[in-house]
Amino acid sequence: CGLPVIATAVGGIPEQVADGQTGFLVPRGDHRTMAGAIHYLLEHSEKRQEMEREEAENIEAYMKSGQ
Repeated sequence: CGLPVIATAVGGIPEQVADGQTGFLVPRGDHRTMAGAIHYLLEHSEKRQEMEREEAENIEAYMKSGQ
């Protein structure tokens, strides 16, 4: 979707989310850090838009690679 992701750093998620570039990874069970990441993106629209662009570019590159 090209949206920043905020997810726990478990399983294969760290392979999909570039922490600080396309979203944020937080430790499992750390609800304070999760809430802080959500709040940060709500308050920092420029960073959110930067992450959206980065993710959209990643998706486009993936689609062009034919995988």
